[in-house]
Amino acid sequence: MSLYERIRDLDQTIFRNVPAVPAEPFSDLLDDTGGAEFAETLVETVSKTAADLYLHAVGFPFAHLSQSRFSDGAFAVWYGSLELETTLWETTWHWISDQTDLLDLDRTHWPLRMVREVYQIGCRAALVDLVGKQIEYPLLTSDNHSFCQDIGRRLQTEGHPGLLAPSARHAGGENAAVFNQKVLRPPTTQSERYLYVWEEPELSTPIVIEDLGTGHQQALPFTHVGYQTKKP
Repeated sequence: MSLYERIRDLDQTIFRNVPAVPAEPFSDLLDDTGGAEFAETLVETVSKTAADLYLHAVGFPFAHLSQSRFSDGAFAVWYGSLELETTLWETTWHWISDQTDLLDLDRTHWPLRMVREVYQIGCRAALVDLVGKQIEYPLLTSDNHSFCQDIGRRLQTEGHPGLLAPSARHAGGENAAVFNQKVLRPPTTQSERYLYVWEEPELSTPIVIEDLGTGHQQALPFTHVGYQTKKP
């Protein structure tokens, strides 16, 4: 069965999850403070003009190329998730993966905190649909991105606007990788804000995510090996 046999005509909003402020080294190593106060202090530095909202939610990856699952850094890819839960799992995994060097720090530096902003971005495009293909092509969700980067390079070169892929971090979740900025619409509302908290420098300690609008909290667990998520 061909990897590229399906096209999905997508016309819906996609969840885009980005840091609330530019990351600085050790910026999350703060003394314990109230979650709401901590979040408000950070997001005060984020401009809320329409142009800045667009740059923050849509334009940034197209102006700043970087390597990722579906790009070797030679072309831009914008990522979003079709489900809110998926974008929380995805970004939590990447955040924890970036913190491995901090595990040996004195415990007085903990907990680690980060504020994320989640936008809903409209997308209308015919996307190559790879969802479900991970059974036949397990490298689609591998931590070795070479296979996926070859896919992205081919589809981008051929002029496809993007693709849909299974989430490597959230079982059953779907992600969109978009190559063409024109198929994305600007956010029509402000973002929703989420506070990520890692209480202790233990690999078994779950990450607590708080919706700063509603106060709802959930804990996302991790296992020791490779920070892989436990499948829900």
